[in-house]
Formats: sequence, C-alpha cells, structure tokens
Amino acid sequence: MGRYTSDDNRSMQLNPENERYWSSRGYDDDDYYDDEVSSFNQEAWEKKRELEYQENKEIIDSASINILGKKVIFVQESYTFDNSYHPAATCAKKYLFELVLKESESVKKFGFTDKRQEGLTVKFESFKSFLEKHLDYDLLAEEEKKLTERVKEIEESHAYKYWKWSSEYDTLHKESIKIGKIKRCLSLKLIKRILDEKYFVSNDVKRNYIYFNNVYISNSYMIFQIDPSSQWQGSVIGDMWDNNWSWMFSNHSCDTKSARPEVIYENFEDVFTCKKYLIDL
Repeated sequence: MGRYTSDDNRSMQLNPENERYWSSRGYDDDDYYDDEVSSFNQEAWEKKRELEYQENKEIIDSASINILGKKVIFVQESYTFDNSYHPAATCAKKYLFELVLKESESVKKFGFTDKRQEGLTVKFESFKSFLEKHLDYDLLAEEEKKLTERVKEIEESHAYKYWKWSSEYDTLHKESIKIGKIKRCLSLKLIKRILDEKYFVSNDVKRNYIYFNNVYISNSYMIFQIDPSSQWQGSVIGDMWDNNWSWMFSNHSCDTKSARPEVIYENFEDVFTCKKYLIDL
C-alpha cells in the first residue's frame, strides 16, 4: 500500500503551504533554485506566489455578483470538478482573505450568539425572491456571453492558430485558460443550478429551507458555501398513510438534541443588512 491515500494527496494539493499545491499547478521546485549555487531563490518563489494570489483575486472578482455593495460569491462546498478550480472553495479562509483578497482586518465568519448553531438556515422562497429583486439576470448572462465570445475570438485569431512558438500565442493562451476558470466559477451558474436544476437541491428544499454551511463576510465580500446533498440540506419526513408530513432540519444546521436551528432567517435580505442575531459584525 502507498504511503498516501488519494484523499491525502488531494488535501496536500489544496494546501498552499504544501509543495504539492504548487507542483499540481505546474510549478516545479527546480524553478526556484539557482543551478550554479543550488540555493533557494526566495524572491522568485514569492513572486510566483504573489502572481497566483493576484490571478485568484481576479477570478473571484470577475465571477462574483455585486449585491448591496458587496461582491457576493456562491460556491459549492464539495469535491466536484468545477469546485476544485474555485479559489473561494479550495483556499483556507485565512489564506484566502489575507493573501488573496487583502482583507485581513475585516473578515468575520457568520455566527450566532448560540454557539450550538452553525451555518445559515433561510427560507428558500425568501432567498429566491431576494435574488429576483437584486439580480439583473439578462446583464449577467450578457457578461457570460462576452467571455465565451472572447475565447472564440482568441481561438480564431491568426496568432493563436499559426504562431504557437510566439510570445503573443503564450499571452493569448493564458488569457483563454483564465477566462475558462472564470466561467467555471461564475456565481450565476451556481445560482441557476440551485433555482432551476431539478435535482441539484431537492424540491422539498425549495418548498422549505435552504442551508449554507459556511458564510464569510468582509468589508467588500460575502461568500456563501453550500453543499446541496440531502444530508446537509434536510429532508421531509412523515407517514404516507395519513399524509402527515413535516420538515426535518439537517443535524449539521443545529445541535443534535434540537429539532430545528435556534435561528432561522425568514428574510434573506436580513443577512445582508446584518439584522438580528449576527455577532462580531
């Protein structure tokens, strides 16, 4: 049996303090050593890391949605192909806010005075109504269309087709890859999956409550992380014989001894205006 499991390898690849994080992104340790003296080149190492921080911030900013003065990010909290490329999901929170988003002094994790409660439980209908009120879906779709058109423009350009040895090709290729990452990370894509996709979150959730397992707030950003699986979202229970049904909240959203979270947001807008129950904001 090997020394590391696949889960171990993945964990190391998601940790920016581990060398596998950088090697999995195409950075070779040999690039940071001087061939003549075989000494670590700290300046080159830090420069490459700062360039990655900058690109991750640009991806997050481009994929976010502006709502009530915040850059809002919705990201799936599970190990999926799309999610593995989202900086807001793969980076440790301290690393993400301090080194990438540069907001180290203002970050607060969404919390309640009752420490037994975790995450955010909100009435789904209010979540949907809030988005319908504050999002310009046509404008966001147009912005996504422009990204697609730019990739097509790059791929059809003369330099991209015929000058693969040139620096211009390298620049265009990097831009195309970056746009692809932005498109995979678009918050609008996840919102549409939550609202419209039949089996992404269950119809029972859409008739009751949606649960965000982590919410992070800073001066400029709000990050909502969600796991759509029923074990995190809750489910309907009842007796089919007498048609007596009720909603059972996930035990991730409240203390295991409780039947429901101590705090439930019936109005999603209250989360943005910091009303009721929020601490340290």
